[in-house]
Amino acid sequence: MQVEFPENTYAFIAAVENYQFDIKNVDFAACDAHAFKSWLMDNAGVPEENIKLWVNRDVTKSLFENELPYEIRRLGDNDRFIFYYAGHGLFDEGHNKITTSDTHPSNLRGTSVSLLDVLINPLRQSRCNKSILFIDSCSSFLRDINIGRDIVSEMRNDEFIDFIRSSNYRAMFLSCSRGEKSYGNQTLQHGIWTYHLLEALKGNAPEALERGQFITNASLQNYLRQAVPRFIRERTQIKGTQTPWSEVSSNNTFVIHEIPLTEEDTFSPPLAGLRLDTDEMYFRRQDNQPISRLPGFNKKRGHFIPDRLSPKVDMFISELMDQTIQNEIQSIYDNCKEALKLRRRDITRGERNIDTVYFRFSIDTKQDPDDPENALTTRKLVLNMPQSSLPEGWEDVFPVTPNEIVMPISGELDYDELVKKFEDAEEEIGGRLDEDERTGIIEYTLSDGGRIIISTVDSELIIKPRVSSNLRDMLLSAGQSFQQLADSTLYLE
Repeated sequence: MQVEFPENTYAFIAAVENYQFDIKNVDFAACDAHAFKSWLMDNAGVPEENIKLWVNRDVTKSLFENELPYEIRRLGDNDRFIFYYAGHGLFDEGHNKITTSDTHPSNLRGTSVSLLDVLINPLRQSRCNKSILFIDSCSSFLRDINIGRDIVSEMRNDEFIDFIRSSNYRAMFLSCSRGEKSYGNQTLQHGIWTYHLLEALKGNAPEALERGQFITNASLQNYLRQAVPRFIRERTQIKGTQTPWSEVSSNNTFVIHEIPLTEEDTFSPPLAGLRLDTDEMYFRRQDNQPISRLPGFNKKRGHFIPDRLSPKVDMFISELMDQTIQNEIQSIYDNCKEALKLRRRDITRGERNIDTVYFRFSIDTKQDPDDPENALTTRKLVLNMPQSSLPEGWEDVFPVTPNEIVMPISGELDYDELVKKFEDAEEEIGGRLDEDERTGIIEYTLSDGGRIIISTVDSELIIKPRVSSNLRDMLLSAGQSFQQLADSTLYLE
């Protein structure tokens, strides 16, 4: 991750809550805009003279067509540009458009503003190569507006993607996906997406932080994709869905904002000093079941329950599980073609493994070394690229979801020293420590239910997140667990 901040940040904020003509108001848009400006000044340290704020009647078609391109043309090579908009939008004449206070419902085409003309093309033609765009709008028909921030016709992502693909970094964060609404909330007095955006940017959402200190493009979007739908599901009566969307172009993960560390953040974490091979991280699931319950086991055919470990039992288990495993591999193959749009030549498949450009997956079976009467099935998933670069739907490819994350550890492990550090953590931040020197297992359960296990015998760190319903949730939950340990895994050398 690059921690490199531009010399100057300039921001353009526009919000339309009240329209002059017969267009439904956008609740809390003005409040959102003022709050975003406050974050820029109070938290991000942007001078007020570098911020342009336009609200309601000031947000005119002329403003966007003249003032915004003018401000963009003035940007230099080392400047960063931040754009925030809250209001209605639409898709018309092949372009995404946003509305202004003087947009007229009888002439939407002539009184709305093309983002391509006033924002995207000017940025392409400017010297600025660091830009972040935040748009709190959505994708439904204007005539159907009963609640929320709505759009005449669904805004399309392809125009944004074309813009994002070239620059030092460019990022576009949208409050919802195509076809969804972007909701406000009376209790929050904000748009739900903007509220959570600001909570993350202020450092109030630990799960949005990397290294306990940095909000990055990846950590922000991962957080928003989880927090916004969760709030709607658990804290409102809204029946619709809202899934934040982003598109980012950068050679590396980049930092949007750095949260200053306090003295409380200097707690020495129990994992400090471990040499984790983070590049070799993989997902895993291990399930055991009685051999007597495996498909095809039949005492009438002379099958029996073993009482000791044996290579012959491993072969027997493999034979019984063979058809089940082949069916699972076939299911993954079919899902790769349907969900990821891969072709046969893009997929390498074996009897117990399947490889693509995105991942490597394998299934192994054997007798459980801890209980000879049981069979142990191990599924292993290795990602070939950062999670943020994977296509939509990748986590749905696997019919059986892994439930733990594994990182190999290099070098020698001092059992006594590790236990001491976890005992200190237990006193400092709570949680529960269980350790057994006979097995070399140190298991620490955090207050959020997540578990971190170190096997000094196998030289591996195992993270068992409290959430394992899907792989994206697992990664987010694992990040939350690490945050409770002062984000120690990311400070290792």
